[in-house]
Amino acid sequence: MNPLTVGFIMFECERIRYPFREAVRSAAYHADEVLVAVCDEETKASLLELDEPKLRLLDAEWPTAKDGGTERVQQRLATRLLDECKSEWFFYGNADECLAEWSLWSLDVLREERIHYGRALYQHFLGDFDTTFPFIYDRVVRLIRKGAKGQWTNDACSWVVPEGERVADLPVLVNHYGKVSLGREREAAQKEMEFFDLYRNSGTIAEYDPATIALLQERPGWLDYKQQVKRKCELEGKPDESKPFRGRHPQVMQAYMERMTGHVG
Repeated sequence: MNPLTVGFIMFECERIRYPFREAVRSAAYHADEVLVAVCDEETKASLLELDEPKLRLLDAEWPTAKDGGTERVQQRLATRLLDECKSEWFFYGNADECLAEWSLWSLDVLREERIHYGRALYQHFLGDFDTTFPFIYDRVVRLIRKGAKGQWTNDACSWVVPEGERVADLPVLVNHYGKVSLGREREAAQKEMEFFDLYRNSGTIAEYDPATIALLQERPGWLDYKQQVKRKCELEGKPDESKPFRGRHPQVMQAYMERMTGHVG
């Protein structure tokens, strides 16, 4: 059995210009298998063009409003990825996340200490590639040993660990680029409105950020995530926790960053 599989769920990644190819390449640097549940033909074709020998694709369908929104179906797909993986360990990644090449997995240590769950470190970029901010993914459990007990929850696909079980904090760094709107403001805004519709149609609109709704209603078809966060902090009377980024990005991201910074629209 392989030591590690990294799995993704992907849908219309070309349209919203996510760094999904970079996510797969960064995963292949560490994993023995990269498993993707792919939900549209354009994304599938792009992934096949990578000619990555560690990549394995599973045909899947993206949720619609009648399915109850994205969370329930993503949890089912994440469960399918875990069931289908050919490794002892499974790590769930999102299509807008890249693993830093200097990450260390320490799987032998976890096995020896009988720890079946792990958390990574997350760096979340806001608006551009030079600003970070806190985000809900910071404490998600994404590494699971095959056969471990628990279940997936929320659209970040965090694993619910049974009470009393230990969770290891790993020296694995994940860079999250989904809130970088530089060069993809219209696509980002469209995606936010699609999520808004899914939440509204599934009766969970209270879970959606009201500052985002207000911003999109004022400026339909366009989004600046920095403005959104600053406005949200102002409305809620909270401090703005975004800050300058002092580190380095994974090598696989360099060409993507050059394309995005040269295309603002």
